[in-house]
Amino acid sequence: MLDTVNDETLKLVINRYLRKIFALVFYLIGNDSDKTYQITASSYVEVFMSIWSLNDENALFIKLAQEAIEQSRNVKIIPSSKEPPFRNIPPERKKTLHILSGALQALPFDERALLLLRDQIHLSYPNIASILGISQHNVRSQISHARTQIRKKIEGALL
Repeated sequence: MLDTVNDETLKLVINRYLRKIFALVFYLIGNDSDKTYQITASSYVEVFMSIWSLNDENALFIKLAQEAIEQSRNVKIIPSSKEPPFRNIPPERKKTLHILSGALQALPFDERALLLLRDQIHLSYPNIASILGISQHNVRSQISHARTQIRKKIEGALL
């Protein structure tokens, strides 16, 4: 379906969103790099096979995020004994990031997805609503609830 797109254009489009989609999946499924790579690549393939044009970049990103979230939803998280890869982070901040990572993983999948889309990828409420197929009001409400849950878990871990 993308027969008229040259290799350079395709590389640019893939690279434009690759880090965001990879990060989204990585934190949704629990820090499994290999599985994250598989889901990210598969999401790109599925979306590229179904679209007619690359003209609407917002729509392309929404479709990529939808596909990545849907594929991540069915992954069984296997608790890892290794610490998440916090490279180039001062040791005093690693503990805080470890607590935050654990609190995020303890959230239900949909709340985790909402928080990541808003706070990690910085998407607008309308775009998040489009990705998840819920109203903007529900997006705002569920994000607020998720933030409250994260705050409680972090406070509990710090006491």
